[in-house]
Amino acid sequence: MSLSPRKRALFVAALVVLALSPLLAAVGIEAPARLYFWWRFGAPGKTYGIWRSDPELGGIQKPYGYNTTGETPGSLRIIAYGGSTTF
Repeated sequence: MSLSPRKRALFVAALVVLALSPLLAAVGIEAPARLYFWWRFGAPGKTYGIWRSDPELGGIQKPYGYNTTGETPGSLRIIAYGGSTTF
């Protein structure tokens, strides 16, 4: 059983839409939310990230950032991957 070219094109288009729908939903929710928070709470020259670059480590948390336990100079570091309960 062979599909006609039109049905095949519709099938491929449906697959593309299904494959891209999570991305489109994420962008459709994330972008307006970021714009809203920038408009509502933004201040000129202020950034909201808690990380700053570090030439040796690549990145460390900014001073006085929340959860500053990420920077442990001169200590043994153990990496534990997992969810929020891993800490």
